[in-house]
Amino acid sequence: MSENVLDVLIYLVENVMLDGQLSLSPEMSEIKSQLENAGFSSPDITKALQWVDDLKNNNFHYLSKETSSTFRIFSPDEQKKLTPAIRFTLHCLERDEVITPISREIIIDRLLALDFDEVHSDQLKWVLFFVLCFRGEHPVRIQRMENTLLLDNPSSTVH
Repeated sequence: MSENVLDVLIYLVENVMLDGQLSLSPEMSEIKSQLENAGFSSPDITKALQWVDDLKNNNFHYLSKETSSTFRIFSPDEQKKLTPAIRFTLHCLERDEVITPISREIIIDRLLALDFDEVHSDQLKWVLFFVLCFRGEHPVRIQRMENTLLLDNPSSTVH
């Protein structure tokens, strides 16, 4: 996948999501048509909708227990794609309780599924927003995320 798929996802967030929810099942052909009319290619649309479907059907049941004291070790492949700055941002977001350990894992999974050579902060911000909204996170978490991401330095988060 590529930046074009992320562009489709951003378009979905900005134009199709209602109240933080994205319902793809009933109006799938309508959504595809809207995306094609917006100028996106059919392969990018298909990949983006598959990305959303995979998000909806994520299988993170093994992370059923939320805990505030987790330690994440990144694999070599994850380290290549998720720069130290991205990993630090994820750490700060979790430390500041903007995301949970489960949300962190889903965010990492969805970032890696986009198959970027290297993830940049803008890409992280959009995936983070998309995952939190789609998972129906509490509005306070979403507000914290928006406040945190408006700042360029996640370690300076206002509490």
